[in-house]
Amino acid sequence: MISQYEFELSMKEDYPIKLEWGYRFYAYLLGISSGALGERVHQTGITPISQHLNLKNDKILWNVTLFGNYVEESLCNTLDELEQIELANNQCFIVRSKRRKKIDTVQEMFLCSSTRNKKHRLDFVTPTCFKSHGAYANFPSSRRIIQNLISKWNGCFEDCRIEDEDGEGIDAIAGGLSCQRFKLNDKYYHLKENPIPGFVGTMIFENHLQGFHKELADMLLHFSGYAGIGIKTTLGMGGVNHKLLK
Repeated sequence: MISQYEFELSMKEDYPIKLEWGYRFYAYLLGISSGALGERVHQTGITPISQHLNLKNDKILWNVTLFGNYVEESLCNTLDELEQIELANNQCFIVRSKRRKKIDTVQEMFLCSSTRNKKHRLDFVTPTCFKSHGAYANFPSSRRIIQNLISKWNGCFEDCRIEDEDGEGIDAIAGGLSCQRFKLNDKYYHLKENPIPGFVGTMIFENHLQGFHKELADMLLHFSGYAGIGIKTTLGMGGVNHKLLK
C-alpha cells in the first residue's frame, strides 16, 4: 500500500545542491523503474509517488514515498538495493544509509495515526503551494490542507475513497482544527527556470473533533508526512515532516 524511504546521500564531487534538484531525482526514479511507469502515469494523470530533498544539518536526505502495489512492484526492489545515484547531468551521489517504512493496509494506516494527542506539528521542508481557480495560492488554511490531502488519498487509493461530494465533510474536519502556532516564510521553487511562489516553515494544529471525524483528521494529518501537501509533490515541492505533540 505505502512504502517510504529515507536515503542519506553524499556527493562524489562538491556542488552547491538545491531543493529544486528534486525534479531531477524524479526523472531518475522514472528511469530506474521496471515496467512502463512513466507511460502509465501519463495516461492516468495520477502519479503515485511523492519525493523531495531535505537539506538538514549539513545532511542531504532524499525522501521517497510510493503509493499502491503497481508502483511498489516497479521500484521497491531497485530502491532496496540502491547504492549510487547518477543524475542526468552526471552529478553522482553515494547512498550512505537508508531507512524504509511500510504500511500494508488502510486499517494499519488508521492504527498508526490513532492517538489521544490533539496537537500535530507540520514542518514544510520544501516550498509548498496550492492552486485555486487556476492561480497559485501560497498561504495555507486548514481547509486547503484537508481538501488537498483528501484529494491525494483518493487519487492513490481509488478502492478506499473518502467520499464528500458536497464538501461538508471537509468543512467539518477543517472547522475542528485550530492553528495554535505558525512560523512561515515565503520561498520560491524554481521549476525549469519558472519560479513558483510557496512557503516553508512550521504549523501546529490542535484537533478538537470527536469520534470518526477526529480519527479521520488524525489519519490525514499523519498521511501528510507520506504524501506531502500542495501541488507538484512528485517534483520535490510540498515535502512535510509530521510529528505528534503532547
